[in-house]
Parts: sequence; structure tokens; C-alpha cells
Amino acid sequence: LTDEMAMAVFRFLDHVALCRVQALSSHYRVLGRSGYLWRRLYFAQGGTNDGGAISDWIGEFKRLHPSWDDAIFLPARGVAVASVPGCEQAGPFGGQDAKVFGIGRDRVLVLSGASYGERRGGFRLRQTGSAFVVDLSENEGSRWTQVQLHGDSPPSMHGSYCGICGDGVEGETFVTFGGGNHVGDHSEVHEMDLSTLDNAGPLRWRRQQFPPGPCGRFGGGSVVYKNQLVVFGGRSFADFFNDVWILNREAKQWRQIETTGEAPSPRVWSKAVLVQHTMLAYGGAYWAFSQGCHGNDAPGTVWSLSLQDNAWSRLGPPAVPRSVKAPRPRLGPMVAVLGRHLVVSGGVDLPTQQYFSDTWLFDFGTEEWSRADVHDGDDQSLMRSHGAAIPFRHRHSIAIFGGARYFEGQYFHDVVEIKSPADSKLAAESRSEASTDCTQSGGEGTDFEFHHAPSGGQEDTRDPSTGEPAPQRRKLSGDRVMRGVLALIRKVMPCDRRL
Repeated sequence: LTDEMAMAVFRFLDHVALCRVQALSSHYRVLGRSGYLWRRLYFAQGGTNDGGAISDWIGEFKRLHPSWDDAIFLPARGVAVASVPGCEQAGPFGGQDAKVFGIGRDRVLVLSGASYGERRGGFRLRQTGSAFVVDLSENEGSRWTQVQLHGDSPPSMHGSYCGICGDGVEGETFVTFGGGNHVGDHSEVHEMDLSTLDNAGPLRWRRQQFPPGPCGRFGGGSVVYKNQLVVFGGRSFADFFNDVWILNREAKQWRQIETTGEAPSPRVWSKAVLVQHTMLAYGGAYWAFSQGCHGNDAPGTVWSLSLQDNAWSRLGPPAVPRSVKAPRPRLGPMVAVLGRHLVVSGGVDLPTQQYFSDTWLFDFGTEEWSRADVHDGDDQSLMRSHGAAIPFRHRHSIAIFGGARYFEGQYFHDVVEIKSPADSKLAAESRSEASTDCTQSGGEGTDFEFHHAPSGGQEDTRDPSTGEPAPQRRKLSGDRVMRGVLALIRKVMPCDRRL
């Protein structure tokens, strides 16, 4: 491509595709760092200018979209909690252990949770097996579109280990292993092609055959690392686990990881998240109604497994003094990574069967906990366990889908959003200035969810970084050529269904 054609094509790309196209050559990297392009992206993402002179538009874009190590929530400011309208469109979608994955800026894929037939507790597991694409960008709340599922579906998705695999930018395949409850479980692996998801389905399940791996189980943690499904812990009918397995889909094999260091005790209903090359595990317990059910967990214990050297480590001291604030051990909490914090909300204390409504922030930099009190809204809406938490960096929030109070026979089919208070100017000013260069593709566990949208401001005709006239949009040698080049770039560097 000539420079003129390349710049004309770059105008149509969002942040993710623009970053990836720079990896093709050093020359494209120079073109892709044009202040003209990043100014367009800045205003397309809702940025404003109070009239001051701005020369570093990449820096302005980074401040508009904090990177993973910025402080998005500030404990001193607390959090706001609000219900997201529109969930009534879906009917019973949530319940216990729904599966929720981001597939775009404000869009998520939801696979319905489960409930039990008994009034309290129970063993008769019920699951609808429905799926939805949810758009949270609606001014009125959310828009739900049901997606038809066909094919050989898993025997149970409740407590399954799952994730979305792809090339690091686009999620291509949904993978799930295991699932069940304390009455029965399975060890099957199923996949679902997401290529038809942009057109609202239908999606098709396919069972995959692999050599023997981990036994049937449910209720552990899982992450996707280097396009492989990492499985941790869980339980079967009679046993509890703390082992780690990796499913290599390309090699069609399971591999058990031999770990070093102190490992978490065997447990069920823990949560796992990925931060770059590290899997963090929090919560879970041995299913026993006594104080010893939490094994080697102390208040606030976060377990870290390096997926590069397979070493476990405990973040924080093995015992927390009473003078230090930390969350009590819990089972089935809602956990997500937002900025520099591991955010933990809700869960249940197994010995007392007491449900929590608190929200805690674990700072990766200081390895300290802080409680984030609810300053706006009702924290009682967070009193649940087994909900699905998903972060939205650009919204500065975490959305919780569904959840349950198993011991009380209550199952929730709503979406609750935890976010910064409305007067968040202080929070914005205190975010780290030393954020990762946004022209680099994210490390393992990071994701970019920025989409290009038409700019709402008046277009500048000069490149602020050089003062030279910016390339004008004009008809090139054939609209078909331009559309073909653009389609090819988007095919090679897709910008949707983010991991």
C-alpha cells in the first residue's frame, strides 16, 4: 500500500486493529502513531477538549482508557451499585454459575445458570441451556437477543471449566470441560464455534474426543492461557482437588502440571482469573460445615500460580493480624480484575451459611486489601454467591450476572453493576500516568475492548504532531479495491469478540 492508501485505510480501524497493523512493519508503526489518527480515536471514544492545546494524542487516548495497572476504583471514594434495566427481556437467564464472556465493547455472551428444585439447598439440578447476546450500551439499560444452540451440548454446564480461545484479539471458539453437581459430574470436552455470533447465531455444540485427562469434576477455576484451557481444583462426588491441568486443543492432549511451592488446599467453588502470565485463585472451600473447611486459607489469601515456571505462591502473609483489614474466607465469590485491583464481592461463609454483601479491593502493587463501601445504591443487592462477574474498563465498572443463595433457595436473574461514584473526578486524576504504551499488544491476560465509532466533533484538517495537512478522504482507484483491502486487514486483524 502507498502511504496515502494506508492512512486512508487506517482511518477506518479501531484501536485494536491499528495497534496490530503496526506490527507488520516499522514503516506502518510510524504511520500508525500519527496524532491525526489517535485524535480521531480519542473523540470517537467520547474524549473531550476544553480548548487547551494537545500535542500527545496517544497519551490522551491512554488517559481516557486506563490500562490494567491503573487504579480505577479508589477505596476512599467507595463504589456505587445499580441494577441494569432490561433483564426482564430474557426471562430466567441467570441463577447459579452463569457463564459470561465479553465479545466486544459493551456486548457479552451469556450462557444461562442453574437452579435446584428444592426449596432450600437441593440435589435436583435444573438448567435451561439457553444463550443470549447482551448489549449494555443501550441508554435504557440493556438489550437481550437470544441465540439458538444446536448440536451435541454438554451434559451439564453447571460448575464447568470454560473459556474462549482465539488469536489473542478475536475469540473464535468457546471451550468447556466437565460440570455437574454433588450428585453427578462428567469429564467431557465440548466446543462451540463463535464465527456466526456476529449475526446472532445459531451456534453449534460439538463434542471433542481427547485422550484421558482429569476425572469428572465441577466447581473449580479456569483461565485461557496461550490458547489453552487451564483447569484448577474442584470436586467430584467423593473427592476434592487442587491439581492443575492444561488442555492443549491443537495437540489434542491433556497435561497435568507438576507445580512447586505451597499450593492451595483442595477446594470447590473457587474463582480464577488471569493477569498476564499468572493465574490468580481466590476463595473456595472443602464442603464441610466447620471452620476447617477453608484449609490453608487465611483471611485475604490470594493464590498465585506462575504459568511460566508452574510455581505457586501466597500473596500476603500466611496469617493476617486482627489490626489488618482483609475479607473473610468465602465460597463462590464474584471475582474480576479491574485496573490494578482484584475485586471481590459477595460469596458465602460455609460454616454459618451467611451470605456476604461486601466488596473488597486487592492492590497488586502493595498486596494489601481495602474495603470499598457502597456510597450510592444498596449493597444488599450484592448479597449472593455464584454470580458471574465481568469487568468493563471503559465503563469503569464490573457487571455481575445472576447468582444465588443456595441455602435459602433464591436464584437471581438480574444484572448488578459496581462502578465508581458519579463524582469520580478525583479517581480519574489519581490514575497512574505510567500506563503501558497502548500501541503494544497486551500481554497474556490483558484485552482491548475499544471500538472505532464515528467522531462526533469537528474534524481537524491538520496533523497536530507535524502541523502538516492530514490526508484527506477521497475516492481512490476504485471503491472495490478499498473495500477489499479493508476487508483483508480486518480478516487478518479482527477487532471483535475480545478475549
